[in-house]
Amino acid sequence: VVAGINYGYNYGAAYIGSSGTVGAVLEAGLLGIDGIAFSAGSSQPWPQWRPWAETADSLPMWTRLAGVAAGIAAIHLAAVPTGLSLNVNLPDTADVETERRITTVADVGYERLFQAEGHGVFNHAYRGELIPRGPLTGTDLEAAAAGVISISAVRGTRTVEFPSTLRPLFEQNGDPEPS
Repeated sequence: VVAGINYGYNYGAAYIGSSGTVGAVLEAGLLGIDGIAFSAGSSQPWPQWRPWAETADSLPMWTRLAGVAAGIAAIHLAAVPTGLSLNVNLPDTADVETERRITTVADVGYERLFQAEGHGVFNHAYRGELIPRGPLTGTDLEAAAAGVISISAVRGTRTVEFPSTLRPLFEQNGDPEPS
């Protein structure tokens, strides 16, 4: 499965968790089918970049990025089956000579996704801010900030360490509680 090129980066856990582009290759991975998702973003602010990226003036950029993506996909497809689902983020300046890095997915969350508009009423109000929950060294987010191509091997759901302070509150060993 080849998905994309998506408008905007799909980097960090926050974006990947809600991405249809990456979701397509994650679903393929659940079936044992190799997949590669491509997304493109810019160092320019999203409110300025996206409208431009949807105009005819951006066609040379998309043509160049399609060539870069095709070259990366060819490497992956030649090695099939690998059992890998890959998430690739391309800076809008990428060409065939752009550095490529193998990265991990940054552990980040959204700064604010919704805003209360009234009692029980919320509107989408995302402003593009991400909150790091761990180091960014070696991640897809760091690669994007450096203007290089990031390639991350991804797999569906992962678990995290359960906080030791909460573990006793949730664990139950099957014995009835003492009376």
